[in-house]
Order: sequence, then structure tokens, then C-alpha cells
Amino acid sequence: MPGSLKENRFYYFDEDACQAFFHAIEDLAMEEARGTLVALVPSFKEFEAQRERYEQIAVTVDKVAVAGPGRIPKPIHRVHLTEASRKIADAYRMISFHAGKLEVMFIARAAGGGSHQFVGFFSFNPRLTQRMRSALTDALGGATGEMREFERLLGVDQAAKQIEVDLNRQREAMDRAMLELREGGDPARSGQVATELEKGATRLSEWKNRLSAMMAQLQGR
Repeated sequence: MPGSLKENRFYYFDEDACQAFFHAIEDLAMEEARGTLVALVPSFKEFEAQRERYEQIAVTVDKVAVAGPGRIPKPIHRVHLTEASRKIADAYRMISFHAGKLEVMFIARAAGGGSHQFVGFFSFNPRLTQRMRSALTDALGGATGEMREFERLLGVDQAAKQIEVDLNRQREAMDRAMLELREGGDPARSGQVATELEKGATRLSEWKNRLSAMMAQLQGR
């Protein structure tokens, strides 16, 4: 996985970046030579270009399952092919691999707005990857074309980034106040520092309430 990216954090990707994650996880599956690979592809027509690669993967690992829209291709030995709606295939890119204790997954959703970009993340967390595989199964069997678990995690990520920005801003303000106090030696600055501390504590209390509201909203989705 790209070294500059952190797992379980959402980023924006283009189609080429999504494809790079697919290839990285496919390569990992072949290196492990066991386990199960699950993929949601944009279309079976595009998948045909990867047919030889998946034939090789299928004889290397224990199980391969591929879902996509369009006419299901000619069978591939040891590859389970499942039809997916065009709606879900246009919206999401997903691939996961698990073998014993090893779990890895990449998933992204179309960002919309005609940007041709996707927003998503990768993860090595077993519980998280298992939940997303279950979410894919539910989405393939439903009519909405939406993975509610993905949307919940996106909401959590957005909240975490907002908190991080706010805390960094508060930390910088405190550092400036303390530096002025050290350099100036003005007793009046003590009161200003105390005010900064009080503001920070108030802000943290506000975030506690906002997080509770966010979690309640996300759980209701």
C-alpha cells in the first residue's frame, strides 16, 4: 500500500489509483497462495481484459469471487461470478483478501459532481474488512445500490478530521499564548492564558455533545 497514506483514513482517488490498489491486493493474494479474494468490478466487459490474471489467481488461492454488471463471462475455473447492478458498480470500487489472520481491503465510492474521482480507504483491520464484505453482500442483494456501512464510516472519518483540525488550532493558539507569556513576563498575560485554557475546555465539551449527536445520526442511517 502507498506509504504516504494511513489505513482507515478516507482519501480521494482517481480511477488509475483505484486500479493500482486492485493490482496490489491481487499480487498479495498470489504471494500468499491461499485465502479468499472478493472483488466488485466496474463491468464484466472490462473484467475480460483481466481474465488471464484471474485465472492465475484462481489456481493459486482457495477461492475467488467477482461481482459486476453486464453479461456474465464464460466461466473461469474456481472463480464464482455474480451479477451486480449497474448502480452499485458505478458507485463503488471494492476488493478484499483474507487468509488466516491476514485481512486487507480497499473500497471507494464515486465522489459525484462529475469529478471522476472516488473517496475511500484501505484497511488491514479484520473486523472492519469483514463488515464491509457483509455490506457488499447486502448491497448486491438489495435495490438501493448503497453500502450503509461505508457511509457510516465516511461520517466518522469526517468528524475525526474536523476534531483534529480544531484541536490543532487550539494547540497553536495555546503555544502562542505561552510563548508570549515566557518572553514578555507580563503578569496580565496570565489571565489571557487562563482564558485560552477555558476556551479550549469549552470547545472540547462542545465536541463531546456534537459527537454524541453525530453518532446518533449515523446509527440511524
